[in-house]
Amino acid sequence: MNGEIRMRDICMSYGEKKVLQDFSAIFPMEEVSVIMGPSGCGKTTLLRTLTGLETPLSGSVEAVPAFPAPVSMVFQEDRLLEMRSARENVTAVLGRKVPAAQVDQMLFKLGLGESIARRAGTLSGGMKRRVSIAMALLFPHALLVMDEPFRGLDKDTREKVAATLLEHEKNRTIIFTTHDPAEAILLNASCVIHMEQL
Repeated sequence: MNGEIRMRDICMSYGEKKVLQDFSAIFPMEEVSVIMGPSGCGKTTLLRTLTGLETPLSGSVEAVPAFPAPVSMVFQEDRLLEMRSARENVTAVLGRKVPAAQVDQMLFKLGLGESIARRAGTLSGGMKRRVSIAMALLFPHALLVMDEPFRGLDKDTREKVAATLLEHEKNRTIIFTTHDPAEAILLNASCVIHMEQL
């Protein structure tokens, strides 16, 4: 079922600093949208507003039709339990919603097959990023929102992760941020929103 997410005249500030000023955009459902712009232009704030984690000073966000399932999110920072393994971090979020074999399969697809049992604190930044992506992909959702999902990944790993995302998220709605046009191409983004520094 197609539809769209509408952001209308969003204003957001932190103290005296304006982050979003009368921002409007339309994101088509069941397609990939990318928000592009330099660091500090408000991309993260936009995603947090879009997902309801922050309330704008003015403006509105609505999905037409409404989403039938929760939103899943890859945050800019990896929120992992450092003393737990890669597998345990994913299952801690999912509980029993997803079989352990499916968790392992996703971690393998993302190139973490040899690191499933390693403590998160011993993983590289790029490996931690992929654990966070595995969590988001396996969490039940209709909308996947990702803040700089390819941060810390080399070219080959980015391509592998992008292929897994497109396979798993076929016909779902993806919205992600980046400052790299090559990443928009990797995920076949059909909608590109450009943001500028205020």
